[in-house]
Amino acid sequence: LDDLPLASLLVTAIDVEGRMQGPALELTREVVDVTRLAVTASGGIGGIEDLRDLARVGAAQAVIGMALYTNRIDAAEVAREFAV
Repeated sequence: LDDLPLASLLVTAIDVEGRMQGPALELTREVVDVTRLAVTASGGIGGIEDLRDLARVGAAQAVIGMALYTNRIDAAEVAREFAV
């Protein structure tokens, strides 16, 4: 992986994408465990607790599209809690 010009990996769990019933935590953890790249998780996120769970398994970033679009996540709250 040292030779790859990648900054991060996007992992989209298509089996939960758009459902907002929770992300694929085990899949995310497995990817985090096998790479030194930052992992961006996508799919299934329905609330701020899902973001906390993803952070616990090592995701560096998350795509919150549907949850943001449907107002299930407040962008300001996410920024307050997760801003670097």
